[in-house]
This record gives sequence, structure tokens and C-alpha cells, in this order.
Amino acid sequence: MAPTIRTLLIEDDADSAEWIRLQLGKRGPDFEFSVASAASLAEGLARLSRRDIDAVLVDLNLNDSRGLDTLDEVLRRAPGVPVVVLTGWPGEELGLEALARGAQDFLPKDSLEPRLLRRSVAYSCERARLQARLNRMRIELQERRRSERAKEAVLGTVSHELRSPLTIIKAAVMNLRDGLAGPLNAQQGEMVALACKNGERLAHLVTDLLDLSRLESGKARIQKVPLDVRRLAQEMADGLRLADPQATVAVELDVPAAVPLAYAEPDAVMQVLTNLVNNGLRFARRRIVIRVRRAERSQGCPPGVEVTVADDGPGVPPDKKDALFNRFVQLDRRKDVTGYSGTGLGLAISRELVQSNEGRIWIESPPGKGAEFHFTLPLFINREDPQGGSNAETRGDRPAAHRAG
Repeated sequence: MAPTIRTLLIEDDADSAEWIRLQLGKRGPDFEFSVASAASLAEGLARLSRRDIDAVLVDLNLNDSRGLDTLDEVLRRAPGVPVVVLTGWPGEELGLEALARGAQDFLPKDSLEPRLLRRSVAYSCERARLQARLNRMRIELQERRRSERAKEAVLGTVSHELRSPLTIIKAAVMNLRDGLAGPLNAQQGEMVALACKNGERLAHLVTDLLDLSRLESGKARIQKVPLDVRRLAQEMADGLRLADPQATVAVELDVPAAVPLAYAEPDAVMQVLTNLVNNGLRFARRRIVIRVRRAERSQGCPPGVEVTVADDGPGVPPDKKDALFNRFVQLDRRKDVTGYSGTGLGLAISRELVQSNEGRIWIESPPGKGAEFHFTLPLFINREDPQGGSNAETRGDRPAAHRAG
């Protein structure tokens, strides 16, 4: 069944009103009209007060009101209701001014056609509905942004205020642990060790919150340089091997002999690598692979260097992928993995760091095949190259696999 548009016609000329009612009363395949009539502005305003009208057709020249003041009164009485202006005045200046004041359409009475009349009212209703929806979405977006800014300000302030007293608390607990205040019995030692562990966790959380707050506020300084990402990946693998030579999870490098230089901040890229590898270590069963490749143009992004951190863990459920880079989002890790579980901010920080270096980060996780985190970095362009091409590539033999914890 076609929807019915409840229309109020404000027209003091009886012949014109009857003709319009007749045309709107005809059944159509797309929409139908029910028409209520008013012979004066006062009568029309009274009818609008019942708030059961979907659209208004109003003649600007009435016995009790003339010109654009008529439109203004209707718009004030029924905000949000689409108004189509009927005018018998020559020229389009009045109609254009009516549109500027809020009318959805204007129709010259001397050239009014039935099809145009019906379509104008119906389309005006649809435009008004879409505009109302856009306004609601705009308000919701503004409220969300205001809420996010307030939350970020609170988190940043609280994190900053926590840092100094937390440093003092950590130092005091470590002094107790090291026996500087006297020997501890077994029970006291356990309590102090627990305090040290949780103090370290809280320090990680405060540091991550401060980092994320600076990045999201745009206050973080990013100093880009020509960067050998292959070397950073090698340093990451070497550091993990030295930290735990007996680790059960192998961290392997898969890097070609030649990789272009990226243009990015080294500390930021190393932090992203660290976050992604640490995240993988919580889920991997036997191995993590770090790949570095030249990335060709894709999804609107220019050519760059692509880094992948892949694990052989259970992967990420499809319904969790979109939220994984949000604050405090964590997946359940394997039950046999112990130790520091993270703050739930590492991936959010990684996203901000990659974006601040004009890159892109995303996750791919085919069912049952683990998770692959990818991020790209822009290529370093050698401005001294007369051809305007990219840099020379860094070269080296592919390193052997390392085992790391």
C-alpha cells in the first residue's frame, strides 16, 4: 500500500483550492494524499497546532497575510514540517527568497501541473525527513566528540597527576624489596613482590595513557627520517633472543635481501613492532613471523614499506576485528600463558603511531589460521635523485630464525 501524506492546504481562493484538492486526491502508485483545507492563515495555524500534518501547501497572498511573512508564520508554528509555497507573482525572485527562508519548494500557480504538484509535495517530505535525520546524526556526532574530548582530557590529566606519586611509591616498594629498610620475612617478601608487580603494571598503564593522550591530541612530535625497517626488525628479533634464549615461541624474520627505506620516526616504528610482537606472544602457539616488504599502491595508499607480524594462535573472531584497535579492548589469551597481560592500549597506540607517520594498519585473520597484523609506512623519496625516484634499497642476507619470549 502506498504511504499517505497528510497535507494541509492554506488557500483562500476557492477554485484554486478545489483544483489542488482534486489533483492531490487522485490515487497514485507511489504515494497518496489526504488533504485538509484552510481558507486563511489563522485557520491554517490553528490546524497545524494539532501536529498531525506531514506537509503544507501555502499561498503567500492570503486575505489575512501577504508575502513572505505568511511563510515565516507557518515555519514558526510547524518547525520540521516541509512547506511548499504557492505564488501567483511573476518571476522567481520571491520563490528563491522563500527557499532561502526555509521552504522546501515553490510552485508558480499560473503553470501548475498535477504531476509536478504531487511530486513536489512528496519529494519535499522526503527531503525534510532526510534533513531531520542528518541533523540528528550531526547532533549525535557533536555530542560524541564532546564526550570523547572530555574523556581524553580527564584521562590525560589523571595520568599526568598519577605519574609523580606512582614513581615515589615504586621507589619505596623497591627499597623494601631490596632490604634497604631491613630484612623481610617470607610473608613480607611475598607481599612486597606482589606490590612491585602491580606497581609496574600501573606504571605501564599510566605511560600508555599519556602516550595515547599525546598522540590523539596531536601534541606528539613526529620526526621522520630515512629508516631501514629491516634493521629494526632484526634488532627486535635479536633483543627477544637475548631476553629469553629458552623461549618456546620462535620469532622468525622473513625479509628479502633488498628493502626500500621508509620515511618514518624510528622510535614510533619500533614501538609499533614491540606492541604487535608482544601481542602475538600472548596468543602464538609455536611461532611468530615478522615480514618486511615493499608495498605497491593499494586502497588509495601510495607505494610504501609493509610490515607484517603474524602468529599461529587461534586468530581473531570476525566480530572483534573492528574494535580491536580501540582503547582497553583485549581478547582472552591462552590459559597456559602467564605474566604481564597488557593494558589493552597497545593496539590503540600502534594505530595512532602508524597514522601519525602517514601509514595504515589493519588485521587479517582467516578462520583457524592465526592473526596477521599489517602496517605500512611511506617510502623515503630521494629529493636529490634527478629522476625523482625512491631511494636505494638496503641489502643484506636474510637472517636465520630466532627464538624469543
